[in-house]
Amino acid sequence: MTETWPIFDPGELLRRLTAAGVDFVVVGGIAAVLLGSPRMTRDLDVTYAPDPANLETLGRVLVALEARLRGAGGDVAFVPDARSIGQTEILTLATRAGDLDLIRAPSGGSGYPRIRRRAERVDIGGCSVLVASLDDLLAMKRAAGRPKDLADVDELEAIRRLRRRGGRA
Repeated sequence: MTETWPIFDPGELLRRLTAAGVDFVVVGGIAAVLLGSPRMTRDLDVTYAPDPANLETLGRVLVALEARLRGAGGDVAFVPDARSIGQTEILTLATRAGDLDLIRAPSGGSGYPRIRRRAERVDIGGCSVLVASLDDLLAMKRAAGRPKDLADVDELEAIRRLRRRGGRA
């Protein structure tokens, strides 16, 4: 019997990651939304510090969220631990709080330390998270090059123009 999980709750995912002390930065569609885009998305994309302690902490959160590989069917054995996370570039997961994509090194990104250093801090739902800077997010979206990413580029460029004029996005 297939278990039904609740609809996508990015706030819950972010609260869990933050409460556990995972070192991560929000990228992708949710980052665009947090920077002012009206975009709709159905998953949370994060990049993370690849050090062993952070991978252990991230793995514990994923176990608590009952993470499983998204789209792989129930027959694929997967344990969301530090070893599994550390051996992949991208993990697309389904969790109790919704879909979560873990991206070790986003295309167009300049490495986790620089992405983290340039990130903006945003308060949402009772927690504070780092969100990729507008410049880094634009570089990632351009590098991805999919039609939806290129549409995001147009939107993010408009947000940049608003910010430069002193308006809020």
